[in-house]
Amino acid sequence: MDAFKDKVVIVTGAASGIGRALVEALVRREAIVILTDINRQLLDEVAASLAASGYRSEAAPVDVSDHDAVSKLVTDTVDRHGRIDYLFNNAGIEGADLGVKVSVVCPGYIKTAIFHTSKLIKIDREKMLASLPERLGITPEECAAAIIRGVERNQAIIVVTWFAKVLWALHRISPALIRWMMGRDLRKTRREMRIGD
Repeated sequence: MDAFKDKVVIVTGAASGIGRALVEALVRREAIVILTDINRQLLDEVAASLAASGYRSEAAPVDVSDHDAVSKLVTDTVDRHGRIDYLFNNAGIEGADLGVKVSVVCPGYIKTAIFHTSKLIKIDREKMLASLPERLGITPEECAAAIIRGVERNQAIIVVTWFAKVLWALHRISPALIRWMMGRDLRKTRREMRIGD
């Protein structure tokens, strides 16, 4: 039996990227998915697409930084479905003492639209896009599959992409070395892509 079949699942950030890929993977596994996102237009588009395909889902526009809105989402979901089985949240929560199982996802380079749509400050977008390590990246759908496998196994830490796993292992051996290397590379990249002052 599928671990997600008929389970009530909330996914935050569900309108695009990894969140949307998670939603699509979960509905294919017959979960009842409550999609949340701050972007109402994209959220409605995803919900309409899922409904047209016959999947069970509900859209709930929520700003996860608004405690009252999140509380209402949880209350409304429990009122309608009687429970919440899973919550996929980018912000993470702590509740092990309450029986809540938490998996932290550490994604490497995931090929989402974030690099095309995020606001950049004094950075040349074309140079930045050209610098992305395409061969090291994976699709949001591949990332979602890895996350779901990790949750099914109750993994506390889910590191996604082989390159991220290498960096994670090196960080465990020498955190200072990895911080220095990453900082050096980030400063170099910013210098090369900077637009004026």
